[in-house]
Amino acid sequence: MAQPFKWGIVGTAGIALEVVNAIRRTQHGVVHAVASRTLSRAEEWARGLEIPKAYGSYLRLLESGEVDAVYIPLPNSMHDEWCL
Repeated sequence: MAQPFKWGIVGTAGIALEVVNAIRRTQHGVVHAVASRTLSRAEEWARGLEIPKAYGSYLRLLESGEVDAVYIPLPNSMHDEWCL
């Protein structure tokens, strides 16, 4: 059996809900973590969507080493900063 592919979600924008649902329809993908600018928002989102980990900053998620890839539903003007 293949190991699950762990996704992190960098932000809590509405479009991310569609991506979370799409990941959950895959055979091996799991949404492992979510990050928001505030920990309370990340925890609320994680609780509501049954995501195991919540981070109060985007950087903490990216530096965690706990995910294989991230989805970045931030405004286009922020993609460059968080992709690099």
